[in-house]
Amino acid sequence: MRFIHHAIQTQYCYGILPLELEIGRYKGVDRENRLCTLCNEGVVEDQIHFAFKCSSYDHFRLEFYNICNDRIAGWDNMTDLDRIAVLFGNQPRLFGKYVKKMFSAQKKLIIQVMIWMQCCFFHSTIKMLFSTFFTNE
Repeated sequence: MRFIHHAIQTQYCYGILPLELEIGRYKGVDRENRLCTLCNEGVVEDQIHFAFKCSSYDHFRLEFYNICNDRIAGWDNMTDLDRIAVLFGNQPRLFGKYVKKMFSAQKKLIIQVMIWMQCCFFHSTIKMLFSTFFTNE
């Protein structure tokens, strides 16, 4: 397994990936308010949400699930915790690649959201300035 896959998998296993669950803990945010910033589901961004539930990663998950269905018997009938146990035990490299791909996508999505928010702020500021300029004749 490549070092980066192993490192990310270890962070996932120990709960130290920079997900809102962990980030919020250091910021003093109550657990129930450490919500995923990438989807509108209003749930805490923990390891299960990140790897198996967040709609922002559906396209990655579809590809990953197809591979898992081919390699792991009974994949569709497993709980998320069973899936993690099987992946860590039997397919650590596959899971490491998947988590790395999603984590890289997470950074890009967060940057896109930040750019979008800046554009909205800029647009509203310009709109306010123009409306002030043209109404104070």
